[in-house]
Amino acid sequence: MQVNLTYEGIFDALMREKGREELQKLDESFFGNVAAYIQSKHELISLDEDNKEKILIQVQNIRRMLRELYERREKKIVNMAVAASRTSPGFIDTSNMLMLEKSLFDGVLQQLDYFRKSVLNSALHPKPPTAQAKPQQAPIIQDEEDEEDGFRSASEIVESLMPKRVASPAQSMPVKSVIMTQAVHQFVGKELEVYGPYIEGQAATLPAELADILVSRGSAVPAEQTTSS
Repeated sequence: MQVNLTYEGIFDALMREKGREELQKLDESFFGNVAAYIQSKHELISLDEDNKEKILIQVQNIRRMLRELYERREKKIVNMAVAASRTSPGFIDTSNMLMLEKSLFDGVLQQLDYFRKSVLNSALHPKPPTAQAKPQQAPIIQDEEDEEDGFRSASEIVESLMPKRVASPAQSMPVKSVIMTQAVHQFVGKELEVYGPYIEGQAATLPAELADILVSRGSAVPAEQTTSS
């Protein structure tokens, strides 16, 4: 995978995130590109023994910057979910979130809304004892195949240092088929598998979670919808 990314580009992304209160725009493939960039640095070590120490220090700095960038974005997204739970999701601008960050936002918001309703609202507006419903266990937001679902920490992303290649649909069950209603840039999945880019009208079979996000954003429609029409 060709990566148009530099050390300075990673540094600039961190500085923008640190210098502004709002979540900053990132390319959808940013974290995958950083992983590929680090991998290329490790491959360079074997070809340039004279600069081995310099390259290793640069890789350490990239890891540190990436971790700080992710954690700052993570904090902003959690704060946005808190604000959305206290007011209304319609007041929160999520346009600068990556696809998986939007999944994080939705999951945190769902948990916050659940506990606000079951704890705070129940205390503010108690029901008569005879009418009280049996307490329910809070829903757990997790993937069917991975109990540690959600947006992985930057340390998990960069520790492997191995960018994933394009995954076949069978590797990401369950899957859904969609038709793109607009051009979609290349992006990466949870395990850094690469998808896209796609052009308008192109069919694609994707993990169900990613397919649902594209449909919810109006970037695609279910394939069966176009077939039935």
